[in-house]
Amino acid sequence: MKKTILGVFLLFAALSAGAQGQHEINVFVGGYKSEFFQEDESRNYYGDLLFDATDNIHRGDLADLYEPHYNIKSSPVLTVNYHYILNRWLRLGAQMNWAGLSGEYRYLLSSRAPEKFSQQMVSVLPQAKFCIPGARHFRLYGKLAAGLQFNMGTLYSRSRPVEFAWDVVPIGAEWGGRRFYGNAEFCYGSIIQGGRIGIGFRF
Repeated sequence: MKKTILGVFLLFAALSAGAQGQHEINVFVGGYKSEFFQEDESRNYYGDLLFDATDNIHRGDLADLYEPHYNIKSSPVLTVNYHYILNRWLRLGAQMNWAGLSGEYRYLLSSRAPEKFSQQMVSVLPQAKFCIPGARHFRLYGKLAAGLQFNMGTLYSRSRPVEFAWDVVPIGAEWGGRRFYGNAEFCYGSIIQGGRIGIGFRF
């Protein structure tokens, strides 16, 4: 999958080699998939992102005994963005995301062995980027995106093969030159709940 994302990155560069500053590509590494945090908030969860903490069973009310309890591991989310620059404040394009989710779930009152899952998630979302004109070496922006997520592999119980996906960046920042630059985003949605950091270039 990493090779696929790199290939998309190079393809956009090759197709737009003759353009003069009308295109931009960004590559990000982000936080963990939103499904992890959704399970955490629902309290039907045991374990954490980095360790097999199977003894760390959440102890809630009596109803929790009849709900599935999850031990979930999430990879970081890799994102590639492409935008066509319409003017100083608006850019239209799309983003592609990849992440992996694995683990197991079980019922506390059942004698059955835990059921394992391991799924790969790829999402494609058309998006709009709204820029705030600023200093030459520091610029702010926001983004809205909506599309589809495709889940592959052994799915965990709350996943479907195809799901609606959305991503909102209320605030993002770019720093550096006009052609090559770094950026960071605060994100909320079905892709990431947290942030991501990356690099980009225009051509």
